[in-house]
Amino acid sequence: MEKSQLSPELAAFWCRPNDLWGQGGIGVEDFLANFAKNAAEDVKFRVIGQEFEFAGDAVGIEETNALIKRGIVAGLIGSLDTSKPMERQIVRVIGGGPGQWCAVDMTAKGVSKKGKPWFHESVMLLKANEQGKWEEVKVYFDTLHVHNHLVDTK
Repeated sequence: MEKSQLSPELAAFWCRPNDLWGQGGIGVEDFLANFAKNAAEDVKFRVIGQEFEFAGDAVGIEETNALIKRGIVAGLIGSLDTSKPMERQIVRVIGGGPGQWCAVDMTAKGVSKKGKPWFHESVMLLKANEQGKWEEVKVYFDTLHVHNHLVDTK
């Protein structure tokens, strides 16, 4: 990871080595609780995408958690073999600091339920408020890659 303004808490939140969703690693509820701890009450959360099943907007922690569960968890995580480790890595962070935006370039590796390797790159834009809580989050997936993966794993 390149040197940046990324807090250790943010790095730990998004990048847990050998993450097992619900299989001995961080569970979905733990992930959502940790998100709530790091987000402002009125956080604006957006998954960007045209004709993309995970795309959507949410305001507040409760709506955000529902959007994450309905889209990312049910669709994407549901298509991965959760008995195998999922590794996320922050490649670089550009910008950051209270009241400022930062861009987080990330990768994720795992194994699909059909045993195929999963490698995905995404970018998040995060804006922290003066208290260091996330007030706005925009997530940019490689929508065609995710779509093709979901079609392949059905």
